[in-house]
Amino acid sequence: MTTPQQQPPEEPVPFSRLLIWGAIAVVLIIGIWLYVRYGREVAPLISA
Repeated sequence: MTTPQQQPPEEPVPFSRLLIWGAIAVVLIIGIWLYVRYGREVAPLISA
């Protein structure tokens, strides 16, 4: 009788890697939203 593996071979992407990519996507979306929301107000101050 074989011992069960921690990650079954039929799982294409490990959950930890999916969680990392999900966190990166959330950070990018929040950054883009903040840039669109506040970036246009701050841009003249930076370029001046």
